[in-house]
Amino acid sequence: MILKAESISRKYPRLSANSNFFYAVKATDFEIKEGEVIAIMGRSGSGKTTFLNMLGGLLTPSEGKVTLDGTDIYSLSDNERSKLINSNIGIVPQGQSGIDSLTVTENILLPYCLYHKDNEADKYAKELIKFVGIEDIADCYPSQMSGGELRRMAIARALINRPGIILADEPTGDLDDESTRSVLELFRRLAQDKVAVLMVTHDELAGNYADCIYKMDAGTLTG
Repeated sequence: MILKAESISRKYPRLSANSNFFYAVKATDFEIKEGEVIAIMGRSGSGKTTFLNMLGGLLTPSEGKVTLDGTDIYSLSDNERSKLINSNIGIVPQGQSGIDSLTVTENILLPYCLYHKDNEADKYAKELIKFVGIEDIADCYPSQMSGGELRRMAIARALINRPGIILADEPTGDLDDESTRSVLELFRRLAQDKVAVLMVTHDELAGNYADCIYKMDAGTLTG
């Protein structure tokens, strides 16, 4: 599975100054394929999250295109794109994203339940809970969990549909050193199973776990 960006950019209106708009992300080419762990590093506000959201089907590029195994994802209808992303790309959003009224297991199963009515993922959810090391709190609620546990839950949730690609936005943000290493080691284990992992981060430690590091500064991506 290959996720590819071809000259994608994102611009926004500017309310003042000489130009009518500014680029949050300037024209960028990018590619990630199975088994790779890639880190995009840069300061807050450099355009990392905007770039990740365009790759993940969440934000339409102003120019260029994003393809998943050759399919232009933004040429699809909203429903078609949603189904394609749901089946093939797991997204770990920035911050704590658990739904408070759902248990750990229910949170993890949520992406599967969006397009399936059966219980076939229940067994796999249990395997994922063990894989990320939170089997002791499978019936707990997000309010009862630490930041590291919530991040592990988010990773398991991103994996429930067996995607070929994981996109993670600041996956180690606000975590202590031990939890940070645990999350990054999980990504390396995923890569061994031929899952592609792209993380955007300002955490220098993440670079030690990546096969390739890119830098983003003021919307410009460099290798």
